[in-house]
Amino acid sequence: MQRTFKVTVDGKEYIVEVEEISDKAKTAEEKLQEQPSNQQHNQTQKKRVESAEELKKNKDKEKNEREKSLVKEKDTDKVNEITSPMTGVILDIFVSSGDKVKPGDKVILMEAMKMENTVLSDYEGTVKTVKVNKGDNIDAGDVIVILE
Repeated sequence: MQRTFKVTVDGKEYIVEVEEISDKAKTAEEKLQEQPSNQQHNQTQKKRVESAEELKKNKDKEKNEREKSLVKEKDTDKVNEITSPMTGVILDIFVSSGDKVKPGDKVILMEAMKMENTVLSDYEGTVKTVKVNKGDNIDAGDVIVILE
């Protein structure tokens, strides 16, 4: 069923047609019946909490697995190279020849696009050579430290 109304906005009159979608408006009692009971609500909340706890456990497990995969075993016959992830300028060097490093140790501080970035070691080993000096401009992929 359509109804027609005349509406005035800022002194201008408009003719508006409105279509009624349902025969009757829901009463407050009907709206309450549609809402879940407290028991249903509590069960839903309990499931949400259990789901959240399960997600957290899975995230922690995935994080541990990722950390384990990042740890690369030292190969006595292999020389590992730490390369620059981006183009920039060397601001500081945290290691020198003979230093022992583990995965995640800070190796170099560099500036790229006005931001300071720390380069971390991906490998475990002993620093054989530091290939850069403070103030050097380097490109992405350049070898900055060699480990043995």
